[in-house]
Amino acid sequence: MEGKYKLELNYPGDGRSFLNFWDWRQGEDVCAEIKDGKLFLMDGEGEKTKEVSFAEYIAQVEKSINK
Repeated sequence: MEGKYKLELNYPGDGRSFLNFWDWRQGEDVCAEIKDGKLFLMDGEGEKTKEVSFAEYIAQVEKSINK
């Protein structure tokens, strides 16, 4: 893998926070809500699916990039 890829920290102003990777090329976005210092992956409907470590989150981003 090579290149720079941007992650987004999003604070919508309602007390929630998110870490997002927007895959503009293939639409394989990787979004997670940050809650109590933990990451929870989000599905396409914006619902939390499961808790993941930061390393697992990065692995999902890499998988998205390499598709």
